[in-house]
Amino acid sequence: MELQAAVEEQPSVVIDTPPTTAESSETANGGTGAPGEKQSDENDSVGGVTAPKRLPTKADFPPLSSVVYETAKVSWGPNMKKPESQSGSILSSVASIGSVGAKPLRSKVIQEAFSLDLQSQLSISKPEFSKLLMKIKEEHRVSIESTLSRNSRTFLISGVPTKVYNAKRDLVKKLTVPINTVIHVPSKTVSIIIGPGGKMINSITSETGVSKIDILKTPDEDSYDSDLDDTTMSISLHGDVASVNLAKEKIMAIVDEEIKSVVINVIIDDQKLIPFVSVDEFEVSSEVSVKFQPEQSRINISGPREEVKVAKVKAQNYLNTLSSTIVEKKIPIPTKFQPLIDADQIKQKYHVIVIFPTAVGEQNVTFIGLGPNVDEAIEFARKSSKSFVVESLEISKAHGRNIPHAKDLVLYFTKYNPFSDLEAAHNNVKIVLPSPEEVVTLEQVNVNIISKAEFSEDIKVVRRRIINIVNDLTPEHFLSIDDLDYALFHVDIKRLLSCTEIPFVQMGDFYPGDNRILLVQKVVDEEFKPTAEELRASLIKASSVLDTLRAKQEKLSKSVISIPAEKQDQYLQEGTTTYSLLMEDVGSKSGNLQIKLHNPSPSEVTLRGEENAVAVASKILTDISENSEPVKLSFSIPSSTAPKLIGSMGSNFSEIRKKFGIKINIPQDSGNNTTEVVVSGLPYNAERAKDYILAEVKKWADITSKELVVPQEFIAQLVGPQRVNLTRLSTKYSVSIQMPKDGEVFTIRGPSKGVNKAYKELKALLEFEIENGQKTFVNVPLEHVKRVIGKNGEMIKSLSAEYDVLMNFEQHKDGKSQESGNVKLEIVGSEKSIKQAAKRVEAFVAEAADMVTKTVSIDQKYHKDLKGRGLANLKDIISKAGGDNLRFKNINFPMPDSDDKTSVIVSGPSNFVEKAIKLMNSMVSDLKESIVKEVDIPKDRHGSLIGTGGAVRKRLEAIHNVRLVFPEKDENLPIKIYGKPKAIAECEKEIFNEIIRKGFDKEIPVPVEYHEFVSKCASLINKLGAAYHVIVKYPSATREVSDLTRIQHKVPREKVVGATGEGYKFTVEEYPYPALSGKTIPWRLSYQELDLSDILGEDKTKKTETSKEKSLDAAVSLIKERIDIASKSTYVGYLWCEQQKNTNKAFPVAWGAVKQIGEATTTQIIIPDKSDQDKSTIYIRGTKDAVEQAGKMIISELKN
Repeated sequence: MELQAAVEEQPSVVIDTPPTTAESSETANGGTGAPGEKQSDENDSVGGVTAPKRLPTKADFPPLSSVVYETAKVSWGPNMKKPESQSGSILSSVASIGSVGAKPLRSKVIQEAFSLDLQSQLSISKPEFSKLLMKIKEEHRVSIESTLSRNSRTFLISGVPTKVYNAKRDLVKKLTVPINTVIHVPSKTVSIIIGPGGKMINSITSETGVSKIDILKTPDEDSYDSDLDDTTMSISLHGDVASVNLAKEKIMAIVDEEIKSVVINVIIDDQKLIPFVSVDEFEVSSEVSVKFQPEQSRINISGPREEVKVAKVKAQNYLNTLSSTIVEKKIPIPTKFQPLIDADQIKQKYHVIVIFPTAVGEQNVTFIGLGPNVDEAIEFARKSSKSFVVESLEISKAHGRNIPHAKDLVLYFTKYNPFSDLEAAHNNVKIVLPSPEEVVTLEQVNVNIISKAEFSEDIKVVRRRIINIVNDLTPEHFLSIDDLDYALFHVDIKRLLSCTEIPFVQMGDFYPGDNRILLVQKVVDEEFKPTAEELRASLIKASSVLDTLRAKQEKLSKSVISIPAEKQDQYLQEGTTTYSLLMEDVGSKSGNLQIKLHNPSPSEVTLRGEENAVAVASKILTDISENSEPVKLSFSIPSSTAPKLIGSMGSNFSEIRKKFGIKINIPQDSGNNTTEVVVSGLPYNAERAKDYILAEVKKWADITSKELVVPQEFIAQLVGPQRVNLTRLSTKYSVSIQMPKDGEVFTIRGPSKGVNKAYKELKALLEFEIENGQKTFVNVPLEHVKRVIGKNGEMIKSLSAEYDVLMNFEQHKDGKSQESGNVKLEIVGSEKSIKQAAKRVEAFVAEAADMVTKTVSIDQKYHKDLKGRGLANLKDIISKAGGDNLRFKNINFPMPDSDDKTSVIVSGPSNFVEKAIKLMNSMVSDLKESIVKEVDIPKDRHGSLIGTGGAVRKRLEAIHNVRLVFPEKDENLPIKIYGKPKAIAECEKEIFNEIIRKGFDKEIPVPVEYHEFVSKCASLINKLGAAYHVIVKYPSATREVSDLTRIQHKVPREKVVGATGEGYKFTVEEYPYPALSGKTIPWRLSYQELDLSDILGEDKTKKTETSKEKSLDAAVSLIKERIDIASKSTYVGYLWCEQQKNTNKAFPVAWGAVKQIGEATTTQIIIPDKSDQDKSTIYIRGTKDAVEQAGKMIISELKN
């Protein structure tokens, strides 16, 4: 108990007094004490037998002074002599100090007095004590005096400061009882206290003289500090009082330095405050950083520890104040009108947050903000909503009031939003769909259309468009399948269907447990829409991509395990530790598994999945059901791996506990080669934890190290920016790579296999860097540095990329570069690359040195000709002058408004400049001799003369050295040809003899009234192109043909409409073509086939010429045959279908079938579409027999 008290009262054990010089002490004693007073000898007080007459106190020691008086030499000890009086000399000294200002002299000898509590001292005999003092005097060459009182012993040590300090340390250490003190430090500072390889803690031990410093391996219980976000760990100090105190000071100094800057998070518990938090509202020290992190619901404060603590209090006070000022009000607003509230506008204007209800049927809208602001925001919402118009469109009325289909439409619209273009076109209108949660309970499905009152006309337009979209998406466009389990296959379903062009909706995305999948056929805007059967066939085909999943599902196994309901909730709920371990086990066996708790009864669990997965899960769940009592598993691991199992500050320990939901006990120090580990918890979890630990221990036992020597100049490249290379290798091979601070040795440590692979890869990288780290220098003249760098560094970057090198200019603004006129360009890379790059730079510099600029005077009237259309002539001049591959070349013509209108500036290499000027002068000479000739060419032939992309015109201008100028499209003017007379004549000859002589191969006049019949609504045109490579054009009658295709045939409804219940009525009447004054449409036929001469050879080309004639003859024959049939087709048939009487649906007959009937009967058949007024009558034209035959065949097709 006495020892404990001494430890606890540590500050009072050693009493230090300010050290003084020996001379000052002696002078003071000589001046104030009795001359013959006996001084106590240390031997007189051993054992407490005798006591001195008077103990020295602090008052006996003189105060420190900046003035040192020179005193007479005195004796010290029991034979001390009375000093001679020095009053005169002292006065004179004082006088001289005042008059001369002499500097005071300081002695190198000091005195230090201190006391030791008797309870803290070792019990030793008087001779031993005397022997100890003598030994310390001799070792440290100091003088020691001591006196004894009732409760303590006081010592006075004189000597050189360093020796006094060491003597005191030695004396205290050998006289006091060793103590054991425990201090607690933050866990994150432990590694700093220990230092690399224990360097720091060894230093503290040697410097302070403590006998031992122990650091516990695990954090203290319940020691988590939320401010520091850390736990504490215990450090035990063993030794004498002074050593322990000194070691404690050094350790706490490290701790204070390490945590002088801290990071504290102030958690915001009230989520409604988050939108209103502003860290600018409370003042903090300039050394403190405050960040608001709304995603984590916290305020992050970092900086000096004390200032951070103050800032934390201010932040908490601010949050409390803010909480008291925030008001929350709920206003009932019908769901229909909630979209009228502009939450963003209210937040921006009033700083009020609007939260809309998510529960079905809930009408309370929440307004959160400062009290007055909330009331103003509510009033603003009321007033602003009155300016809107809301129109509800009940889409469930469509398709025979098919409500389930309307709900499916809403889900389809929710996912694919077909109204986006509509809203973009009418940006004043907003379309609001019911939420998927609301859809379930709706008895009628409405789409709300919202806009401001002044844009109500837009609502009508949008309404019509929505109606059309809804009407087009019939129930036949949807296919619902539910034969695949959503929980098991939803990811695979999404992946497979996304590869098709069919839109789809997985109901499980909206409603848990719903296996339905909606497949939707897109609406096609074609004349002949697909039938219901065709739609269904297309959707079934899309559904077939899921057949692989169906086959997989058929092979699934099912098992039912009995487990008490409370155990299911405790262990098997999603997110629990046991559930995660179970799914991890199943996943390792490559199987899908579905677990349904409390199914089919509360005390049963249903497993469904692949056979392997179900078997594994069944075994585990059976084991959990039968063995659910906690167990303890003991096993041994090598003691050398125990620290790794615990981890830094117990991190690995905590991670294992959390992952497996178990407890782990490891003794602090087993003292053996093996350490026993005890794992306790649920048997299944404990076994998994045991297997995991043993596997990790096996891996750690294989730990090895390798070193790689890296030359200093390659360390940066090897490490990479932000240690990217080392981080990648560490992660890839599960190793640690230590980078030297000053040396050249990289240490790779980890599992041997990973170390070997990482070493090999790192060494290969080093070899690559060495190989590609060769250097060379190129001198670049100062005036060409900018050219080598290029605009925004583009040139030097391009060269670096081309030759795979690094290029860097040395400082080019220093005096040395200015003096020499050159700058060194450093090129780093492989030996071959840097040679090539250096050669290219030198060539580039030589090219730049050859740069010249010349001015040539050319009359402005020739500038346009020199440039050419689209600068074609100018580009040709540059190309002919050799400028295609030159980086720096330029030909600048003067601006029209410049003073000098004749000077053309040419820049570039001298050779290029000379050639370009020569070419321009030559062109000007030709232009001076040129004339202009106007040529009359029909407007419809201009296209042939220009050619695709101007190819024909460019070729003519290049070959004949002329220039062609065409009139504008709306001008009826001739084409002008500029050039020399001879060149113009040759060009004109080629134009008329080769180009516009004939732009087609054959021409057939087709009577206007027969055009539609002959072309079979353009299907004959398409057939000629596909089968015979014959293209049909009618350039002079394009508009007339376009008008003919838009003619709607008039149907005499009074004749053709049948009675109710009749079904079909077929009427045939004679209806000759109207006479159109003998007008014809010229059908011009052109044979166009790919030029295969390069592939097929000359013989094949001859065959192609033969096939051209055959194709053209066949095309002409077909057209003439069709004209002949048209002249005889004087009858028209009208087939009325009752089921199409009141519907907008497409005619229920396949276009392919109609086409075949038309071909077989040589008739023209027109099926009505949505744009026709009469949608129930089919129009047929041909001969009487052909019309009747076609009508019968169509009726038969409709009935089938």
